[in-house]
Amino acid sequence: MNSPFKNYKYRTYKAALRDLQEGSVYFATHSQFHAKNDWLEGKFIMETSGSTFSKAVVNGLNEIMIKRGSQNRYGMNFIPRLDDMVIQENKIFINQIKILGIFSTSGTYFNQAMWVHYCENEGVCFELEWNEELINEMHLKVQKVNYSDDPRIVNRDIIYKNLLIELGENNPGWSINKILDISLSVEFRKRWRDEFIIKCSAAKRSCWEYEDEIRILSPKSQVFSILKQLLKSVYIFIPKFSDPNFKEEIDKSHFLRMIWVQLVDKYPDVKLFGLSFDNSGKLNKEEIKLRKYTK
Repeated sequence: MNSPFKNYKYRTYKAALRDLQEGSVYFATHSQFHAKNDWLEGKFIMETSGSTFSKAVVNGLNEIMIKRGSQNRYGMNFIPRLDDMVIQENKIFINQIKILGIFSTSGTYFNQAMWVHYCENEGVCFELEWNEELINEMHLKVQKVNYSDDPRIVNRDIIYKNLLIELGENNPGWSINKILDISLSVEFRKRWRDEFIIKCSAAKRSCWEYEDEIRILSPKSQVFSILKQLLKSVYIFIPKFSDPNFKEEIDKSHFLRMIWVQLVDKYPDVKLFGLSFDNSGKLNKEEIKLRKYTK
């Protein structure tokens, strides 16, 4: 990622005000996050024995040999016993997934279904911009959600096998012994673990595809005081099939008035926009000039 990327966070008026007051971005835990929607979301298969994992390794090595046009094939006696390694990886993975932080965003700010689903058909949308320096500093991973009606239970052995085959394809001059040694290294196992965590955290059923969801994954679930670094624009959605006077609408709402004050006081470079549908169903967007709030 060489340039900043934008994504959008839908919030109710009350939640948006709290975020602005605290300057906070909350990364939810894996269990909190996946309990709300798709009941298969975040499910995974993790073997506690080395036997099935060893079969995946042997099958991966044999597929490499097939792709290389070799007649040689390997049996289970070719690789060392991997029970201890698998048990160790199980513990590391479980510890990481328990504290993993997930921040859910969307790729668009003008999705009416999102306003209804997350903001009670009105609300605020934050436009956020993430730069590579911040992502690297916080050890974050950016992942678009994969939508599918196929089974969404992630199998760790299959991930390892695919990564193993990829390793062989990318290094055609390496011997099978070298590929095996590299695949059992700490660095390769970390890549395998990270890939497993990402896939477990970014798979949903196709009916959710309208969300155009982008997830930011953090090594730890917590509140980060980084909103000032991220926030570029704020969109206020008022679902009226007419030409609303956005300033008048803001005057009517305690939360919107307070949001205005917070933006002026703490986020002077952030732009404010009003959004509303006209009588033909077209979404109108109007910039609202921020200044010291007066009725």
